[in-house]
Amino acid sequence: MYLIRIGYHEKAFDLMDEDNKIESLLSSFDGQKELEELAKLNNLQIEELIDLINTFDNIKILENRDLMKDLLNEQEKERYRANFTYFEYYTDIYKSSYDMQKKIKDSHVLILGLGGAIQDVATLASLGVGKITGLDFDTVERSNLNRQYIYKEDDIGKLKTEAAKQRIKEINSDIELNIINKKITSSEDILPLLSNVDLVISGIDSPGIISSRWVNFACVNKRVPAIFSGINGNKILINKLSGSGEGCFDCFLMNCLKNDPIFKYQLNTLYGYTFEKKNTAIAPTVSILSGFITVEVMKHLLNLENQMRAGYMYQFDVNGLTMNSDYHWEKSNECPTCGKNSLKEMCDITTLMEIVEGQTNGTREIHKG
Repeated sequence: MYLIRIGYHEKAFDLMDEDNKIESLLSSFDGQKELEELAKLNNLQIEELIDLINTFDNIKILENRDLMKDLLNEQEKERYRANFTYFEYYTDIYKSSYDMQKKIKDSHVLILGLGGAIQDVATLASLGVGKITGLDFDTVERSNLNRQYIYKEDDIGKLKTEAAKQRIKEINSDIELNIINKKITSSEDILPLLSNVDLVISGIDSPGIISSRWVNFACVNKRVPAIFSGINGNKILINKLSGSGEGCFDCFLMNCLKNDPIFKYQLNTLYGYTFEKKNTAIAPTVSILSGFITVEVMKHLLNLENQMRAGYMYQFDVNGLTMNSDYHWEKSNECPTCGKNSLKEMCDITTLMEIVEGQTNGTREIHKG
C-alpha cells in the first residue's frame, strides 16, 4: 500500500495506491493513447476508466490533449510556457491551458491614459493579450520616471504614445498594438474607441471626477465593462463597472451625495480639478495597483471565479497590507446614465445633484455635461 500525494500544500490530494495501480495509470496518461488502449493497459473496464478519469478531473490534474491541437504556434508555446503552468489550476478535460491562452490572444483591451497605466499595457502584452489599444496625448517628463518606469531618460520630451509603442513592441512584437495620440475632452471622444473591446482600463484622472464620468458614460452606453482605480497616499482604490451597468460611477456619486451631506461641497471643489504636482503615486504603489488591475483583467477575459464585484470599492492599505470592500452602492433607477430614463447625453454635475436632492420633480431642464 502506497500513499501518492498530488499537488502541493493546500492544493495537495492524498491517494492510497494499492500495488502501484494509480501511479501506473497516471503514468500511462501521456496524451498519445485512446481510452480502449488505456483500459487494456491498466486492466480496467472502459466504465471503470471513465470513472477514474472523472475523479482525476475533479481535482484538476488532467488536460485533454485533443483540445490543444493547432491553437498556438511553436513560438507562442515557448513564450507562454509559464502561463500554461499557471492555467493548469483552472483547466480540466473540457478546457485546456492552450484554450485559455488562445482566448487571451483573441481579446481586445482599451487603456485610456499611458501614465501609470503604461505598466498595465506592458503586463498585458507580456500575458499575450492579442490586441491592445492605448490612448494618451502627453509627453514624458522627468517627474514621470519615479513610477512610470517603462519610460527611460532618453524618452523625456517625447510623446508618451511614441515611447509607449516602442517599449511595448520590444516586450511582445506579436501582439496588435494600436496607440493613439489624442486628448479626451468628452464621452463622445471615447465612444468610437469601444467597438469590439472586451474591457476598458481607465487610467485618466484629470480633470478630476468629470474624466471618470466621461469614461463611465461611454462604457455604460456601449455596455463595455471597465476598471477604475486611483492612489491616495498609502491607499490603493479600485472598482469595476460591469457590462450591464452595475457599478456605474454616477450611481456612486449619487449614493455619496445621498448619504453624506458634506460630499456635495467636496464634489463642487474637486470637479474638473487638475491634479498637477499633487500626485502621491510612487513606483511600489503603482506596481501593486497594476498587479491588481491586470489580474482582474485576466480573470475577466477568462471568466474565472472570484472576480471583483461591480458596485464595490476595493481599498488596499499598503501600510497594513489589508484589503477591504466594505463600501457598496446599488444601481439607481433614477440615474441619468444607467437608470430607467437614461439620457442620450451625459448630464452636468448640477443636474445630478438636483436629482439626488429631489428638486427636479415635474418639468426640469437637463444640462449637458
